[in-house]
Amino acid sequence: MELVNDLSNEERCDEAYKKISKLGKEMIPFLLENSTSEEEYKSSIYHLRSSLLIAKPQVGVVSLYLIESILEKRLRPYKLPLIINEKDKFPYNNSGNLFPTTRKEYIKEETEYYHKWWEKVKDLNLEEIRKTSPLENTELRWY
Repeated sequence: MELVNDLSNEERCDEAYKKISKLGKEMIPFLLENSTSEEEYKSSIYHLRSSLLIAKPQVGVVSLYLIESILEKRLRPYKLPLIINEKDKFPYNNSGNLFPTTRKEYIKEETEYYHKWWEKVKDLNLEEIRKTSPLENTELRWY
């Protein structure tokens, strides 16, 4: 879908992000298809609620974050499109440095969880889907 593809376009990514966040269940398959994109998201819209400075996330991570936006009915459902492991507690490494972006192993794991979740819930209506969580019973969470 063109709107999802626009997440990779520097000139149109902000507008695409805003539009997608207001749409519904029909966007989820397209966002999941885009979830493996390693392109850099070229906007700063994602960090407006946070004073943390991180490297720009991958378009694939932003695509999964947008699924959360649809589920939570909020433009920015969490502080950052940054996935961490619960045992990490904060997005810092052992040296106290902020992770520049979601770790690659978390992205792969997170993407698998979202795809499995979607297979279970895709036939439900959006209100029922909103009662579920792609990361339920996992150690991964959004920061």
